Amino acid sequence: MSRWHLYLKFVNGINAGGRIQFVWLLGTIGMFVLLLACINFMNLSTARSERRAKEVGIRKAIGSGKGQLIGQFFSESLLAAALAFVFSLLLLQLALPFFNEIADKKMTLPWDNPWFWLSAVGFYLFTGLVAGSYPAFYLSSFQPIKVLKGSFSVSRLAAIPRKVLVVLQFSVSVTLVISTIVVFRQVQFAKARPVGYDREGLVMIPMTTPEFFGRQEALRTSCCGQDA
Repeated sequence: MSRWHLYLKFVNGINAGGRIQFVWLLGTIGMFVLLLACINFMNLSTARSERRAKEVGIRKAIGSGKGQLIGQFFSESLLAAALAFVFSLLLLQLALPFFNEIADKKMTLPWDNPWFWLSAVGFYLFTGLVAGSYPAFYLSSFQPIKVLKGSFSVSRLAAIPRKVLVVLQFSVSVTLVISTIVVFRQVQFAKARPVGYDREGLVMIPMTTPEFFGRQEALRTSCCGQDA
């Protein structure tokens, strides 16, 4: 019975989905939006590569290893993800009362649920590591000699991954925008489509008594008058 709310559709006695499909749909959209944020962080980090090249060259010249630089860039991305995580919780807590009022719901954040915190921290770590992976390995691969001599330049092969990320980011963004427009127009069409009767001035009488069956005309006349 605990699964009836999400798994309420059955075909020949076998569960065929239900509201869980909307959960998966919204979850997939959320993952795409999170992926866009990760790609945007990667692009912004690699776009500043020339500015941070001297930092990498100096740190390598004084003895820093590649592993230390990778750890530094990962820590920066994890710190940015942690700040975004805390800000998102505060924003959600502030916006939740307004959402409940509009949607007529009573949703609350499960602060005392350990599974909520495990999943939230898992998403935070996933976001920080994915967003910082490409910048960490890309920026830590600079050669200190070329950087300090001023002969450092981004090669064409090194710029290909960033171009791929930019194309992927815009492709996902355009897909989400088009999907939103299509869903919005479908909802507007469903709200304005002709239903075959006038929705204004309707009266509904539950036919709970068997004596009412087959006597709709008498009920219409007695309740609404001759002109109904």
